[in-house]
Amino acid sequence: EEIIFTGGGTESVNTAIRSCIRERPNRRLVITSQVEHSAVRELLEDFEPHGIETIKLPNDSNGVVDIDVLSGLLDERAADVAMVSVMWANNETGVIEPIEAVADLCQTHGVLFHSDGTQWVGKMPADVSTIPFDMLSFAPHKFHGPKGVGVLYVRAGTPYHPQVIGGGQERGRRGGTENVPSIVGLGTACALADQWMKHSGPESMDALRNEFDQLLVKALPTAC
Repeated sequence: EEIIFTGGGTESVNTAIRSCIRERPNRRLVITSQVEHSAVRELLEDFEPHGIETIKLPNDSNGVVDIDVLSGLLDERAADVAMVSVMWANNETGVIEPIEAVADLCQTHGVLFHSDGTQWVGKMPADVSTIPFDMLSFAPHKFHGPKGVGVLYVRAGTPYHPQVIGGGQERGRRGGTENVPSIVGLGTACALADQWMKHSGPESMDALRNEFDQLLVKALPTAC
């Protein structure tokens, strides 16, 4: 009941952001990072002429957001914040953000937290019972599932407003006939990813990545 099927990761991200802004109209500030996917970045730019302020958290040389700055902002302006949106893993650099710390800060200050988990879910364990996401977006084509379907996790009790209206699909939360074959494929991809992770999949991938890195640097010393 906390899962909404969408047409892809971008729609899931857009729905989460639009919903948070719509459901908290007196809060006109969104806090995000400087390294977000365009689905977050460009949507927030589109909102700016309509009075939505965006603050992009500074990051270190590796692209990791500054938690202390976020903490200070929430101490000062939590009542103004419609949501915080920080991606779980970067789609270009692979950098992993301190999602647990971000989520805990948001929960402490009563601020909605969304994460774009598209590059994480299916590759690494993702247990929403241990991290207080309000919303989490992802898509199965990143872990060998079909294109054309996405997922938006919405924690029970989270204020929500649909982006696609018209029809009672997804319990009235996303209108339009569902892409059933792709949803079935999504379920199969999730089950296979779960088995892969339980049988040392991430460890094997890490070893292959390190071997590739070593061979690359050996063949092209200037690459490092």
